[in-house]
Amino acid sequence: MNESYVELLVKRKSNLAIVIGQGIFLVFAIISTCLFMLTMSVFLLILSLVLAGLFFLLKYNSVVEYEYLLLDKALSIDKIRCQSFRKKVAEFDLNNLEILAPASSHRLDAFRDRNDMKKSDFSTGEKDGMPYALVLRNGGALEHILIECNDDLLQHISRFAPRKVFKD
Repeated sequence: MNESYVELLVKRKSNLAIVIGQGIFLVFAIISTCLFMLTMSVFLLILSLVLAGLFFLLKYNSVVEYEYLLLDKALSIDKIRCQSFRKKVAEFDLNNLEILAPASSHRLDAFRDRNDMKKSDFSTGEKDGMPYALVLRNGGALEHILIECNDDLLQHISRFAPRKVFKD
């Protein structure tokens, strides 16, 4: 058997604005609910329901994880929200790989300022993190994808594309 299987789960950094927005919507939803109980105003009931809905919407979007699954030469990326809702966001055939290198590498200079590339970010979003840029050809267009790699994932990708994977 010559199969490669690697699974990696990375958690996206929470956005401070979303966390503050959650707190604001929750506080105002509680206040408007208390005022509704005192006055029995329909407006306050609708306002508290809208604020509670916005709170849950932000709560749903605040916890995001990405799962990378490498099976043979196919990399699929799933987005997991609130640790329960999974959605496949991308699938790539690594036979079309152009280069895989750290996002700050000089080897990506040829691809850095191109406007014809589709760019996607599936990394943690942390400043001190070490995202890798995956550039591949999908159809006739180039795609630039940011992912977080561990040594196991890099090793398996470099097995079938050793001249296209760089760790510098």
